[in-house]
Order: sequence, then structure tokens, then C-alpha cells
Amino acid sequence: MQINIHQDRMLVISDLHMGCPLFKQIHTLEKFFEFVKQNQFNLCINGDGIDISQSSLMQMSRDVPVIFQQIAQMRSLGLKVYYVVGNHDIILEHFLQDWGLFELLPFINLTTKGKRIRIEHGHIYDSLCVASPIIFKWVEIMGGALLRFTPSIYHLYQWFEKQFYGTDIKGPGGLRGEDPAYMRAVSQFNL
Repeated sequence: MQINIHQDRMLVISDLHMGCPLFKQIHTLEKFFEFVKQNQFNLCINGDGIDISQSSLMQMSRDVPVIFQQIAQMRSLGLKVYYVVGNHDIILEHFLQDWGLFELLPFINLTTKGKRIRIEHGHIYDSLCVASPIIFKWVEIMGGALLRFTPSIYHLYQWFEKQFYGTDIKGPGGLRGEDPAYMRAVSQFNL
């Protein structure tokens, strides 16, 4: 497994959540992949490309083949597609590897134009995930079930995060939602 990648032309996209009832951007995503192919970019899907935790089989069967066809076309053009596994698709890790469309990695150390950039999904820094991984997983699963009945439940989840995890707190630079755990993680890289 090669985690140290040297690329000058790579785009990174994250958290597509294909299969989730909230995923409604298939046409926008298709246009994005056309842009990637036309401009000869390599691509990194940085976790949660497919959402198993909160998926609808009907939605997934509509969305995933369309995107996998785009990725197969990219590969036929000689473009690289990297896939960093996230918390919503970790159960698919072996399937993603076997399909042969991606170079599957736990994270990437990208070197581009003399700069090193670390690409990882980030759920490993989520306060709830780290403190209570079993509760975190159940919240994901139950959330997925609720999303099938009423997608607006996601707003309640955002409120919960804001109240209990401080995602509305202004972090360094005045950005909202900078969880202190994320800031500690970034600081360890001495950027």
C-alpha cells in the first residue's frame, strides 16, 4: 500500500454520502466528474463516498452505478482515483478494493509542488467517535433509519451537535464549528 503520493493535478472531494436519503446531487456530481476527466485531474474521494450507515438501497442502486461508470471512464483515461475510507463506508472496505476502480488507502500523504498535505477522513478526531465508538455507530444507524422517514431529522441532529459538542463555537480565525479535537489534531502536524 502506497500512502505517500506525488501528484501535481489532483482534486479532493469528500462526504458524498451516496445512498443516503439526503443525497440529491447526482447531476451536479456527474458534471463534476466530467470536469475532472476533461481537465485530466486525478481524484481523491476522501471518505463516505457511499453511505452504508444511513443508506436507502433504492437510492444507492440509482446513484452508485452512475458514479462508478464515471470513475471507470477516468481510469480508462489513465487517471488515478484514490479512496480514503470514512466512517460511513468502512464496512465496504474490502468490496471497494475488489472492484478495482480505486486505490484504497487509510489516508494519503500527498506531495505537490514541494508541499506535503495530509488527507484523511477525520472521523477519528470526532469527539463522540473517539469517546464512545459504539454509541457513535448506533447514532449513525438510528439516524439513517430516521432519515428514511423524515429527512428533516437532520436539522435536529445539527442542533444536538451545536448544543452538546460546541460546533457553533468560533474557533481560531473566527471559523464556526472548529471542534477543539480537530484543532489539537492539526497542531500535531506542525504546519
